[in-house]
Amino acid sequence: MPSSPRPSQIDFGGAFARPPRATLALMVLTGVVSLVTIFDLGHWGSGGYVYRLVQFSPSQVLDSWKVWTPFTYQFVSVSPFGLILYELLLLWMFAAPLERQWGPQRFLYFFFGTSTGAAVLTTLLGMWLSPLRLAPVDGTWVATEAVVLGWVLMNWYSTVYFFVIPVRAPFLLVMSLGVPALYILTGSWVPFVTPLLGMGIGFLMLKQNLSPRRAWLHLRAWWIDRSLKRRARHLRVVPPPEKDRDREPKGPRYLN
Repeated sequence: MPSSPRPSQIDFGGAFARPPRATLALMVLTGVVSLVTIFDLGHWGSGGYVYRLVQFSPSQVLDSWKVWTPFTYQFVSVSPFGLILYELLLLWMFAAPLERQWGPQRFLYFFFGTSTGAAVLTTLLGMWLSPLRLAPVDGTWVATEAVVLGWVLMNWYSTVYFFVIPVRAPFLLVMSLGVPALYILTGSWVPFVTPLLGMGIGFLMLKQNLSPRRAWLHLRAWWIDRSLKRRARHLRVVPPPEKDRDREPKGPRYLN
């Protein structure tokens, strides 16, 4: 949550200024990959080769070894209408202001850290949860949820005007969490795992200020602690000989 309590307003006209370069690059890349995928599915008769090449599901990584799909899936939207909404509402409306606030480096770290990180965690969960293993994931939806969360936390007191309807930033967060929660309560939880994981990663990145250097240090510390515990498994407490027990000094015993 930002420190400044001053309210602000964002409408479509104000948000649709020229997007900064990183956002513009994402818009172009997403548009190109999505259009190629749409034409491949509908007109080229290849049986969806491009879609299968770039789309992510845990089985794609675990069974087919398509380890690049946690990165490429966020550039794919197979619905023309969905692609337009994603380009305009997410990237132009919410991602562009975030890049102006953060700069391109931090924005791209947040964008790819949430979407790609959520796909990696979904893959790990898919090793144990079979319903999750085969489910394809909409990468643009994952990015949408994470970026909206980032914008809300950075602009907590702002109001977004969707044409003439004012929406306060906290209500955007309620809607982003409320719709998945309703579906999960009805038993349809599989499609919502990855978007919610992306939002969780984004929350930690913002609240804990988890920079790439800090993430690397946390990972390194965890690995060192794990290595030390593994090396200490063979150690055991050796009591002193019977004749020396009376002369044993008080204090901790040694591991041998």
